[in-house]
Amino acid sequence: MSGKRRKYTKEFKTESVEYLLKSDKTMKEVSESLGVDYWSLSKWKKAYLNEGKKAFAGKPDLSDLEKENKRLKRALEDAEMEKAILKKAMAIFSQKE
Repeated sequence: MSGKRRKYTKEFKTESVEYLLKSDKTMKEVSESLGVDYWSLSKWKKAYLNEGKKAFAGKPDLSDLEKENKRLKRALEDAEMEKAILKKAMAIFSQKE
């Protein structure tokens, strides 16, 4: 086992499955000729048949609202942390010696 995971582009996956569907070759023959694992090609075929060309879209881009929401959540976490630190500091400095 090499330990290195290969990544394939959306186009490669789509073209591989389309080649498989159009050719008279078996899945094993196509996977060997392309240098792709049999089970990977099998998963790609299943996804392609279920979802068409949208199957290999990957993660969708975040919309502007989602990006703003993430930014505001991080800002809120930072503000809450600062508040907690200030509370602890105030308790330390207000103690009578």
